[in-house]
Amino acid sequence: MYALEGNKETAIGSEMAKWYGNESFLNQYIMFADAINESARANDAIQRKQDIAASRVARSNALFRLLDALPDEFSKEDIQKVLADNKMAEKGYSTYLRRMEARELIMRQGKGWKKIFNN
Repeated sequence: MYALEGNKETAIGSEMAKWYGNESFLNQYIMFADAINESARANDAIQRKQDIAASRVARSNALFRLLDALPDEFSKEDIQKVLADNKMAEKGYSTYLRRMEARELIMRQGKGWKKIFNN
């Protein structure tokens, strides 16, 4: 703009320079934000794999033994039967359900639950 304005600093040239600077900054900001988001997605995927691996190691946990004994879709009666079969307190079924839901191992489905995490 400086050259087009006859090597003089003008209001139009100054506004054009400000606009170009803002556009350049905005584009760099967007590229940087995209790079951060991509890195975060990669880190989330790694964390999820580590969580699954840790869950597999924890299979001796009573919660996972209970989960393994349940069918893919189950009701309150199913979980109470599994608890009774394993000589565990049947009244504690709601605590187990809350813990499994909190760990995203199961989810509500209609009047029962469905396993999210099977392995």
